[in-house]
Amino acid sequence: MKFNYIYVYFLLSISLLFLFLIENKRRSKPLNPTLPPIIPNLPESTETACESYLGRFGLKRGWRNNNVGNIKIEAANDWLGKVPESNNTDGTFEQFICLAYGTRAMIKTLNTYYYKHNLKNLNGLIKRWSATDQEAYINYVSRKTGIGRNDFFDFNYANLSRIGIAISEMENGKNNGISLQQFNDGWKLI
Repeated sequence: MKFNYIYVYFLLSISLLFLFLIENKRRSKPLNPTLPPIIPNLPESTETACESYLGRFGLKRGWRNNNVGNIKIEAANDWLGKVPESNNTDGTFEQFICLAYGTRAMIKTLNTYYYKHNLKNLNGLIKRWSATDQEAYINYVSRKTGIGRNDFFDFNYANLSRIGIAISEMENGKNNGISLQQFNDGWKLI
């Protein structure tokens, strides 16, 4: 019986293709989950408005710093769009060159809390976010988002946009938070 090399090459090719697909699928899974790359219901444009309120008088501190989440300065955080610590005029809270970068930092911080620290409900998330008046803070964010304080929620655009806007309102005064468009500008920078 004659040995058929074509059959062997065919089987070898199929086996290599199968191994390649399995390895490629394994590598495509992120080691650390991050934000979804797709932003639903946003305009086609990826341009981000870089509106800046830095140093403007008469605004809440979070707005003056382009940091509506009031993220504290931490040398280890090398945020995109961060005003260098040597130029920071606040001294306690981060300052950003424009609002979109401050919003991005808030989203990235929430991402870290959710995935790295396993804080998957508002109770845990807000207790880590704010050291002051936590019960009122949790109740406000829960009421604004429709997410129960102890309910586990999915980390997705719909939930995060509501949580981010509610946090910005709580940090800067009710009816003084970011708009959905301003949230989207930060989301686009992820």
